[in-house]
Amino acid sequence: MTVGAREFERIALTRLPELQVASGLFRANARVEGVEDEGAPSTTLRAGAVVLLGLLRADQSDVEHPFSTGSLRTRVLGDLGGDDVTPGDLGLALWSESRGDGGAISEIQGLMLRRIHKRFDLVTLDELSWIVSGLTEASVRFGDEAGLSQLLQDAATELVGRFIEASGLLEDVHRRRRGMITPVGSQFHALNALSQLLRAGHVELVGERAVSLAKALLGIQRDDGAWPGWWIR
Repeated sequence: MTVGAREFERIALTRLPELQVASGLFRANARVEGVEDEGAPSTTLRAGAVVLLGLLRADQSDVEHPFSTGSLRTRVLGDLGGDDVTPGDLGLALWSESRGDGGAISEIQGLMLRRIHKRFDLVTLDELSWIVSGLTEASVRFGDEAGLSQLLQDAATELVGRFIEASGLLEDVHRRRRGMITPVGSQFHALNALSQLLRAGHVELVGERAVSLAKALLGIQRDDGAWPGWWIR
């Protein structure tokens, strides 16, 4: 059975209202049917930023939905200074901001610089991919008005540098359960980031790595069409 993009879009917009809570944010995890929440449902800035990015893309495509992107953007931006905000959260926020008027890009960039101190080598693969995607999209939309070029160059160089010739996949940072064991989902985030870099004209930096990564992911796809949750180097 073939399912088109419009069908996935319909499914997402049908389910999304179930995930929104009274505060305007979204649940970090889907509700399990028949299981009651213990206390307040878990919401995260990351979930809000991901939903905001999707809704802004929907707005650009004139897709109707019942949500206020302006209210959600205000909530996401207001939570960016929290102690538990990660570099990847900031990358997602920057990505979503590039779909709007870009008024908060400089603020997000400053938060990112303070959070990571340009140590992209310490950032996990999924979060690094979101940072590269956010910086790429913001640079394409607004040029270097906010001084994003060097930050993008540093982050993209680190991402490309994680390419493993033998496998065609990218390695993760060496944290607990990371490095030798990498979530396969992170490889897809990396593939998206590399593709965005190519579309933005960074051909010399990316080279054939995006194609190699895509082929490697197809190589570990299971017979039923699914992918394993983890890749062990």
